[in-house]
Amino acid sequence: MLPRKRKLSNSGILSNSYIPPLSAAQIERELQKLPPDSLYSLTHVWLSIPATKPLPDANQKKQGYTKDSLSRELLKKLELLKNIKVKINMKKKLVNTILVEFYPRGLNTLQLAQIDVQLLVDKPSVNSWVSSTAKIVSSTSDIPEEGDKMREKKLNQLSNYTISLDSQLFLDNFVLNLSNLFLTHVYISRHPHYPLILIRVQMYNYSYRRPDDSTSSTIISDLTNSSLDRTAKLKFEQDFQRIVSNKTDSKRGKAATNGVQRQIQIQNKPQITPHKPFYILLPISSPHVIHTPPVGDSVGTKLILQTLETTLSYTNVQREAQKGNIGLNSSILTKTKIKIFPDSDVPTPIRNLDAIFTLKGISRFGSSMGPWIPYADDLVDMGVLGNELRHQILQPEQFVDLSPGAESDPEHAEREKVAALKFKGCMRKTKSKELSNAKNKENYEHDTQGEYDIPNNDQVDDGAREAVNDIYASIVPIHECNFEIEDTLSQFFSQRKRKGTTQRKPKRDPAAREPPFRFKMSFFGSDVFGGLHELAVNEYVNPYETPDWLTGESGTLGGVVKNGRFRKKT
Repeated sequence: MLPRKRKLSNSGILSNSYIPPLSAAQIERELQKLPPDSLYSLTHVWLSIPATKPLPDANQKKQGYTKDSLSRELLKKLELLKNIKVKINMKKKLVNTILVEFYPRGLNTLQLAQIDVQLLVDKPSVNSWVSSTAKIVSSTSDIPEEGDKMREKKLNQLSNYTISLDSQLFLDNFVLNLSNLFLTHVYISRHPHYPLILIRVQMYNYSYRRPDDSTSSTIISDLTNSSLDRTAKLKFEQDFQRIVSNKTDSKRGKAATNGVQRQIQIQNKPQITPHKPFYILLPISSPHVIHTPPVGDSVGTKLILQTLETTLSYTNVQREAQKGNIGLNSSILTKTKIKIFPDSDVPTPIRNLDAIFTLKGISRFGSSMGPWIPYADDLVDMGVLGNELRHQILQPEQFVDLSPGAESDPEHAEREKVAALKFKGCMRKTKSKELSNAKNKENYEHDTQGEYDIPNNDQVDDGAREAVNDIYASIVPIHECNFEIEDTLSQFFSQRKRKGTTQRKPKRDPAAREPPFRFKMSFFGSDVFGGLHELAVNEYVNPYETPDWLTGESGTLGGVVKNGRFRKKT
């Protein structure tokens, strides 16, 4: 039995049952994004939980249908769709059935949120992500200025705040804090495969069309507009409360006798306009915060992150007060704040949820890239508590073989081996299911007004699966990487001489000071270092002379190479 959750009574929280005025074409477009199995499982969930069960219309009520009996009848129809063997045909039929029979009035905010969250799981390459780190700040003087050259060093000196949440308490505080600023709908869930909390925040603007100008399409006044008189504002509040509680005005509905009057009634009602959903991903027991990239100087993004800081600060005060048996109003605790700072090692958004979680989650792969991957995967030194039956010698089918085939000529086979060792660190690359370090694939779901299960779906994006199991693909596919090279010709030729080349150093005047040369290298693609690995095998890049910093071991940031020595760029 699912636990009963506290209901939050706040006018800034949009109800789960509110049905946005979307057209059938818009709803169909949202449903078509999901794979057939996910859509089927999600529809089964919708017909099973109270918040998303369809309401019977007037004719169905006359036939004696209730909300529960109608849902049972529709579940039987849904079961019949399993007999359609071709997945594409089944999906097409299911979408039409949802629009016409199951939910002709449209989908509510909870259903739309569940579609978006399920899409994050099924197609991790759809959204872009950046990361930030939660830091403990004792005073405002600890926060470095934006233009400070020592900003990165000062931030590293601050202690990280490990996010360990009482999910229900955190959820209540976060929703209440955010609802004081905007009309919002917040949906919180857990990733079915990773130890990762998913938060979807949708913010809304609302406006009101003045009754005396109801036939005009140009005059829309916001609630805060001074041109609205007291009576109009009061009327707006009454209508707005109906939107929040998802109630309709029956008297007004009866007064509409033709299409023109109905359109005028719609214009007279408060109009709520949704913002693009903002996602926050919180790896469990980690100081990192993964979130949607801010678009320009977005006020909404700043408010959401500031609300997250406020909620984490309040949670930290309660935690420390319990530890030290100190009052909540103690000056020591109230001065301590949690601030979120952008990570400098992810300068550009990463368009892959699996990749950003590998870098910023609890996985060891994030700090062991390129040739160091076997150390993170226990292929070199297996832990004391490790499962010896998992070793690659006993289970070779669990790994992607990088060794050359028997038909390869010796020279090409040697090149393949060197390239595999340079870029992957071993001759067998771990398959996708081993990368997350999240072996417990429990599937459970949290929501702001109720707790529901989202279907467990192992069907991932086919393109992502092929990329991960490809012999050249990187664990973390980097889309962009930049290097700044600074060297001198004499140093450059001396390095080549030490490597055994026969190229002669040109004669130069010993009295003349040799100026250094500088240039930039920028790599772009779906997987930069996986592409370099493939080029090395196909003899476009020399794997014997490829430097370590070009094999991906430096991560996502790139850096500066001066006189052959690599350092990360801050």
